Amino acid sequence: MSTLSPQRKRMVIVAALAGLGMIAVAGGGLAGSLKTATAITPPTSVDQVLATPSLAGVVEAVSPAVVSIEVTHKARPALTAQQRSGQRMPEHFKRFFGDDFAERFGSTPDLEPGPMVPSGGIGSGFIIDADGHIVTSNHVIAGAETVTVILDDGTRLGAEIVGQDTRTDLALLRVETDEPLPTIDAPINRGNSGGPAVNLHGEVIGVNTSIVSPSGGNVGIGFAVPAATAKVVIDDLKAHGWVMRGWLGVHIQSVTDDIAASLGLENAEGAIVASVQPESPAEAAGLESGDVIIAVDQLPVEDTRALTQVIAAIDAGTSATLTVWRDGQAMEITAAIANLAPPVEASAEMTGADEAGRLDTFGLRLENVDPEAGDGAEADGGSGAVVVAGVAPGSAAHRKGLRPGDVIVTVGNEPVGSVADVNERIEAAQGDGREAVLLLMSRDGREHFVALPFATS
Repeated sequence: MSTLSPQRKRMVIVAALAGLGMIAVAGGGLAGSLKTATAITPPTSVDQVLATPSLAGVVEAVSPAVVSIEVTHKARPALTAQQRSGQRMPEHFKRFFGDDFAERFGSTPDLEPGPMVPSGGIGSGFIIDADGHIVTSNHVIAGAETVTVILDDGTRLGAEIVGQDTRTDLALLRVETDEPLPTIDAPINRGNSGGPAVNLHGEVIGVNTSIVSPSGGNVGIGFAVPAATAKVVIDDLKAHGWVMRGWLGVHIQSVTDDIAASLGLENAEGAIVASVQPESPAEAAGLESGDVIIAVDQLPVEDTRALTQVIAAIDAGTSATLTVWRDGQAMEITAAIANLAPPVEASAEMTGADEAGRLDTFGLRLENVDPEAGDGAEADGGSGAVVVAGVAPGSAAHRKGLRPGDVIVTVGNEPVGSVADVNERIEAAQGDGREAVLLLMSRDGREHFVALPFATS
């Protein structure tokens, strides 16, 4: 057996003592952690699992009232393979470079059109009463020539459009049948727009409207209109064919920090009036351009969106007290709120032979302008122009920056001189299976392109 030198013995003893000290410290820390550790949650019991509502039962209860919806649009000539292989030279390029350039570089010659091919779409909906009323998404049936509802048992019924609302993307249909209809008081996939979002008790909590689809598939993120909002809208559509909203009659913009500083406002809140519409409640009340609306009936207004929502919720004929910032001080103005006029497309959309309903998909209201009327908007050749008369808040057109007064020069690189021309070009783009339609817009003498995407069901 080897022996340790005195120096080695001292090193071993020191190391041992240090080790004991480390164990003591670690042991003390471990003991402390054990004392403060929380109890582990017990596993879920079988009784708890059995108490969870069955999805099978929910599906069985809800399915009979959920319907499929098929729509068809007006037939148009299909493109031939030769036409699809080339792109027409944009008209404004022709004007700039000349016809010779267009003929030499890729302009597809005019060819005989193909056979007339109808376009269509699909969606979902759900029956809400025994009278045959069906809720769906507006973009599912916008611009439809015919609407067919397919019940759970496969029965096909023609449907009429009772009313549509672009702002919430909701629509109300009605079918007639002698048979009793089931009613009801999910992840969202293509074709599921307009269907109900239900909870585990089979209660409708929303109306499916769209999905996030960056690559054409479902990434698991969907959107729905809340049931509380849908109920108000559907009740109005059923009673009037359109949604009744309060109207003040002002063009507004949000207050920025710079605007607030220039007007002496402490905070960048409220909505500044850019202009007042003639013969509107705002004009009658004495509102002026430059006024900042900071409250309605003592309810603070944060921005333009808040003001729009508050005014829209006020019943027509009701007086509202507006707190306005003018000339460095707050003052109160009383305005009699009126009804926002129904969309000009509404009556046409009821019949399904909609002249401007396709624009409803984008949240646009357009007007024809006669060049001889001196309105300052004229298409090339003096054939007239198409001017944006209204843009629905939150719509595709609104998100792309379109606003009243913009002039549509071309749609799908084809010049347009009337609303009918715009409809025809948009139908052509959708019939070709395109995901968006390209518009050339003119504003303040400058032209720019805007691509408006078609809603995805």
